[in-house]
Amino acid sequence: MMKPKKLSLAIAGACAFLGASAANAGIGFKAGEWDLDFSGNVNAFYTYASCDDSTAVVAGGLACSGGGEPVSVRSGLLPSALVLSAKSRQGAFDVGVTLGFYPGINSVTADGGGNANSPGSPIALGTTGIDMRQNFLTFGDASWGTIKMGRDIGLFGSDAILSDMTLLGVGSTSTNAAPSNTSLGRIGLGYVYTDWIPQITYSTPKLQDFGFLGGPQLSVSVMTPLNAGSTGTTATGDPLNYTANETPMFQAKLAFDYGAAAGSPGLGGKIWASGLYQQNELTPGVAVAGFNDEIDSWGVDGGFKANLGILEGVVYSYYGKGLGTIGLFILAADNTGAERKSYGGYGQLAAKLGATKIGVSYGTSRLSETDADRAALGGVLLKNNESYVVGVYHALTKSLNLVAEYIRTNSENHIGSEIEEDAIAVGAILFF
Repeated sequence: MMKPKKLSLAIAGACAFLGASAANAGIGFKAGEWDLDFSGNVNAFYTYASCDDSTAVVAGGLACSGGGEPVSVRSGLLPSALVLSAKSRQGAFDVGVTLGFYPGINSVTADGGGNANSPGSPIALGTTGIDMRQNFLTFGDASWGTIKMGRDIGLFGSDAILSDMTLLGVGSTSTNAAPSNTSLGRIGLGYVYTDWIPQITYSTPKLQDFGFLGGPQLSVSVMTPLNAGSTGTTATGDPLNYTANETPMFQAKLAFDYGAAAGSPGLGGKIWASGLYQQNELTPGVAVAGFNDEIDSWGVDGGFKANLGILEGVVYSYYGKGLGTIGLFILAADNTGAERKSYGGYGQLAAKLGATKIGVSYGTSRLSETDADRAALGGVLLKNNESYVVGVYHALTKSLNLVAEYIRTNSENHIGSEIEEDAIAVGAILFF
């Protein structure tokens, strides 16, 4: 049998930062020919933010402005989760299914135009939203690999968020006065959010072991293309919507463990690289002279994680055109459909002192400005979102972790105006 996924990838990433074993997590039992596993987490944080009283405008900025010091009790970068996995060996195949439910603790807007991750709505008689991120089947064999079909985390940018220490905490708050299902962590502040996307993905088994470098694993995927949205309007006032998708989104990732992670003593960790490509065309019938007929989006990223003794470090970077910032294809193009460049990354260093990990990190996400942007927006388009995080993560038990973070978030536009936010988060996260 192939080794099953006992936790969702997001929870496994958090367990890896803690040094916990994802394979030993969850509540498992056997029912007939199926091995079943329930796993998940619950978390809550008291969060305080001090918003800049500047009147500066940063279109796409993530630091809060307008003054004030909003407080909340909220979910962190991970929403709470309940993940059900089932696996079985049937004939020549390992088969499996995973369903993942991810509720937040805060009430969300229910106006019909949003979803579970829309801005929060802290009013009486509110209700939380359930984000069903995972819904997929798998089949394969250890000799030739695995095919996954359904909705799951993407390949591009996935290791960036799974290696982010704020996955255990809050990171940048985003709308602390009215929290949604999750905070930002480093989303838009060091990486573009990988997202959870309908897909058909093939992953090889780990290929030939190269000793210290371990065996690489390659994954390739076709996915539902995501809309690039409206970038402007025609002379008659009609929106320019780049929502015609005649080809899928393509993603791929190559990753391998090295050193101690691959079974050799001493220094160890992981190295990965991934990429994506997507093409969005104007909605048929609205093509206009002087505007691009399509947006060609691509991105590449890479990173490595190193562990040596009590120290753990992560270095990651990405670059793309038409890729966008914060989330895939958000602010990807100007009002003529010309692709903007985006790039950034983060560095992180943590030290484990007994049951406590202390970590520091810095990350930045940058967005270019086109000539059309300067003419239309006057330089207020986002140039850079960055944050500094200091976090303390203490394992009170093997399942329960106490967390404290200080976060400084800065947003700057292309004419040099800045907005700054300071935040503190204190809470707990429990895995089962």
